[in-house]
Order: sequence, then C-alpha cells, then structure tokens
Amino acid sequence: MECPKCLACPVQITSENEKETTIRCPFCLYSGKIVSNKALKDKINNAVQDALKDLKVPGGEAVYSKNRPAVVEINSKYKIGGGNSSGFVINAKDGYIMTNEHCVVHKTHGAAVQVTITDENGKQFSADIVNYGKPNGIDDLAMLKVKGKSELTTQTTLGCSDAVKNGQKLFVMGNPHGEGISITSGIVGDTKRKRGEGVQIMTDAAINPGNSGGPVFNQNGEVIAVVVESKLNADGMRYSIPINHAKDFIKKTEKKIKQKII
Repeated sequence: MECPKCLACPVQITSENEKETTIRCPFCLYSGKIVSNKALKDKINNAVQDALKDLKVPGGEAVYSKNRPAVVEINSKYKIGGGNSSGFVINAKDGYIMTNEHCVVHKTHGAAVQVTITDENGKQFSADIVNYGKPNGIDDLAMLKVKGKSELTTQTTLGCSDAVKNGQKLFVMGNPHGEGISITSGIVGDTKRKRGEGVQIMTDAAINPGNSGGPVFNQNGEVIAVVVESKLNADGMRYSIPINHAKDFIKKTEKKIKQKII
C-alpha cells in the first residue's frame, strides 16, 4: 500500500477493520485513515445494484398483470355458426375495443349479428361493430364499441411500432381456441415482413386460432402490434399488424363516426 501524500511504498498499517485502515508513512510521517478495500468494494457493489434496479425491464408477469383487465374475449355469432377471438380495450371510458376484421365479419355470411365481449371477471357485454377494414391483410382490423354505458375499467397503452427492432422480446395475449386469456412470449423475427399490400411484424411467439385480434406487447407493456395470423405448416412464423398502421385505422374510424377515440 502506498502513501496517499508522498506515494512512498510501503506504509505502515497501525490498525485495520472492515470499514477503514489507519496508516503511517515512515518517510513523510503522514498518518491518517483510508477506506478499506472491502468497504469500497461493498459501496461500489451497492451502487451498481441500485442502478440495475432503476434499469430493470418488466418481464412477462408485469406485462400480464398490467394488461390483463384490458384484454377481452370476443364471441361472434353469424346467421350460420360463430367463433371466438380476442380484442383489447383502447378507450375504457367510452367502451372502444380493437380486433381483426375477420373476427367479426364472415367471408360468406357477412358481419356478425351478435358480438359478445367477456372481461377479466367473466362479465359479458354486447358490442356494436363500428368500423372494419379488409380481410387477410394489413387492413384486417375492426373497431367495436360496447353498447350502452361502458363498464370497462382499464385500457391498453399504444406504443410505437417504428421503434420495434429485430430480435427484441415481445409478449402476446389472447384467447387461443376460446379457452380464456393467456400470455406467450417470443422475439421479433422481422419488423418488415411483406404480407399482401403492406408489411407486418413476424414473431415466433405461440399464436393459435382464437388469438386473432389480440395485442402484442413490448417489455414495457405497450401495444406494438395486433395479432392477425399464423402461417400454415410453418414453425415460428406468426404475423401481426404494426400498431402505427392500426392508429391510422383508428383515425379513419374517428372521421367516420365523428367522435374522438384516443
């Protein structure tokens, strides 16, 4: 150990404990106390741990807890038959829910004659189809509105799909096979996968029939895409519509109904 005053080495250690060391320099006669190496290491380690807490990214448990009340089950009945799918609340106060066009409009039988929303607590609400786009593509989107006064309490936060990067982690929530809301995870395989008339986000997260219309979240719990389909006979190739495109659909819907949604 060298003297902090004259830098001579070695110095004499007169006493030492976990917090400090008392030294005396035989050359310049300096005497004083310095922080022991263990105490310094502990101080640095504690500072690092505090910094890591501030930087900690929420995991799937936090994403699920935050958004579960805002992800709903959808049951659509047509003149013939029906089906189950998913949706997510974008305006709880007024009862607006986003999903896919193909979840509420049948390619043969047309728009559903009855749409029922089921929330986290099992409570059911009837909903109207306010607007819808085109099937099987970038415009496969639909807007629903709960009939009467909305009793929905929580809505999702819409993120920015332009900020999504290949390889980043994501989470998918929905109602696979009509068995209830669940969450799966994966990574972004491609943010600009050409599909039909536009580009979609590809992921390897598990997506099954019934997940359609459900939200895709980033690690901050923000919606970055809307689930649309899985490629048949292909592993790890599931697709979703970027939320920024969905925001354009929301604006078109606002213009159509002459009412602000978000």
